[in-house]
Amino acid sequence: HFPGQGFAGPSPRDDPANPWPGKCGSGKGADTFTSGFELQWTPTPTAWSNAFFRQLLRYNWTASKGPGGHYQWFPDDAGPELENVSMLTSDRALKEGPYLQWVQKYAEDLEALNHAFSHAWYKLTTHDMGPSTRCFGKDAPPAQPFQFPLPAAPARLANFAQVRRDILDLLGTSKDEVVKADVFEGEPYYGAFFVRLAWHCSSTFRASDWRGGCNGARIRHSPESEWGFNAGLSDALQLLVPIKEKHGDGLSWADLIVLAGTVAVEEAGGR
Repeated sequence: HFPGQGFAGPSPRDDPANPWPGKCGSGKGADTFTSGFELQWTPTPTAWSNAFFRQLLRYNWTASKGPGGHYQWFPDDAGPELENVSMLTSDRALKEGPYLQWVQKYAEDLEALNHAFSHAWYKLTTHDMGPSTRCFGKDAPPAQPFQFPLPAAPARLANFAQVRRDILDLLGTSKDEVVKADVFEGEPYYGAFFVRLAWHCSSTFRASDWRGGCNGARIRHSPESEWGFNAGLSDALQLLVPIKEKHGDGLSWADLIVLAGTVAVEEAGGR
């Protein structure tokens, strides 16, 4: 059954408490309203198989009106087992053009269909949930590319106390060859610059799907690095390069950016 549009009556703007009551009564039983397409694609619609693709290739399909009064496609010269089987025009179109190769592939190889469908279904149902760590249970697969997985943590982390001291030294050291420092109490000072960098790196986080944020330090790369919102912050990143090089793989760019902003806030009296 394909649902139809039973909308009727006042819109949500006109009647927020009871919008579009429709003309379908209870919406159940005799009041059920559909688009008029009445069909099943295979003889066993509740069993998983590649029968849809095999049938699509095997038979010629002719358009005629179905029980709901709309044109559907029915197989020619099919036996009684396909008596209730039909297709929509969008299904029939899969036999044409670039789609045909996929119909042939899935008709011949059920495992290929299983693999493609399971991956597509998993992405459809979880792509807006964030990282794979939010999926529970033994059936949850490893992190997929669409979940933007982060690399594994290094076996040995940097000495963060030393990283903090290096950042403190940098805060008050003029690096005019990179970018001119602010002046605070007559001394060069990059604190505000690093706070802005850390905030802009972190502020893209979305609680809805856990995307964005400073994980991955994507502010270093396009498109974030090119946003007008982040103008000039490439200089702040350049100031931090010597510290990153000093501590190597044990210090991620994401950690360094956040630490630089945190140290600057602490030095300004924040907590």
